[in-house]
Amino acid sequence: MTELKHNQLISRFFSNLTDGWRRKNANAPDQIVSLMFDQLNGQSVLYAFYRNNVARIWSTSGSCVGAECFLKNYDQKQEGSQTNMVRKSDNLIGVFLAYSDCSEFIILRPTSDDSGNVSFVKETAILAPNYDLIDFKLSNQSIWALWCNAEGEMQVLTYSLSSEIDSFWLPIPLESMDDKYTAKLEKGTDLKHVYCSRIFHSGRFHNNVIAKTLSMFNRSFTYSGATISTAALKRHVCSYIDGELQNERKLQNITDEEFIDLSSNLWEKFYMCCSQYNFEACQPIGMLILDRMDAFCLIRKKFISFFRPCDELEVAFLSENYPGSVASGGSGKSLQQDVAVLIRVLKQIDKFVPEDDKLEIESCLFQLRSTKDVMEAIAASQCFGNQVGIYSKCHFT
Repeated sequence: MTELKHNQLISRFFSNLTDGWRRKNANAPDQIVSLMFDQLNGQSVLYAFYRNNVARIWSTSGSCVGAECFLKNYDQKQEGSQTNMVRKSDNLIGVFLAYSDCSEFIILRPTSDDSGNVSFVKETAILAPNYDLIDFKLSNQSIWALWCNAEGEMQVLTYSLSSEIDSFWLPIPLESMDDKYTAKLEKGTDLKHVYCSRIFHSGRFHNNVIAKTLSMFNRSFTYSGATISTAALKRHVCSYIDGELQNERKLQNITDEEFIDLSSNLWEKFYMCCSQYNFEACQPIGMLILDRMDAFCLIRKKFISFFRPCDELEVAFLSENYPGSVASGGSGKSLQQDVAVLIRVLKQIDKFVPEDDKLEIESCLFQLRSTKDVMEAIAASQCFGNQVGIYSKCHFT
């Protein structure tokens, strides 16, 4: 083990890097833009990436043990407005290069010889989408990148590095949590009780978010950022909603059913506004790669989003044309045919089940309700019962 905190070793270790750090001109070609430590054959090395697209590898003794210009036609490229980034996995290094007309990722594999010299082997170059890159993570199998599109919306894209066929950037939709927290309201439901539970007691919204929403709806409510209790905030919100409902009832002669619809719309509007403010306050603050699972985490202030590649059965189900190779590692042709039949039946069921039932199943499962209870309730519904005839349309060969 090498002690990197020793003063003499540190001064010697960075002796050849000080010029790169002390440049007054931040746009100088030999300005360092990124540093990264790594282990090669049990030895600690430091990768230094420069603005002129040159990478140098430094040993702990302060000597340069390798250099590589990983973009040969640099003189023909003009630097873009985005910042170049470098990330690494266990075996690979990913470099994001932004130019005035395009951007790209270059994937490098560091190697060392018996004499201790280190070099980079260029694995591939990947054209980046026309978005602004916020951050990206690299695994041995994939690139996971967080982008900002022209509308200012966050979008996660992934690119497979291990696919045997031509790969392309795949979008990963960030699910709206509102549909999953929201269950259907039956007639006779106390709307005030339901929405107060969702807004104040679900743990989703901070009091500051609710107070900001209320100040937008009710201009007489002043909120200066001071701490306000949940009970007091709840009284203010209920008082505002009740007041609006009574004003509408005085202004126009409405029936009880119309009054319930008006109350539902007003509460829903307030709830959705809270959700919007909460979304803006919970933008991503970090990213994490789980290498062993080939999974990706997007970290927010209040929750973490997990992403993983689809397994082979999921790919077969989502594909327009079933490739017929899902069970290639199984017990021969018989298993292959069984899997093909399973995929066909699932696709037939998916076609005939109403969208409302699909959303209801997903919402109930998200709320950790019993799978058996959920399916029994859905199967007992009239809409679902009418789909029994789908099995007669499935032809097995």
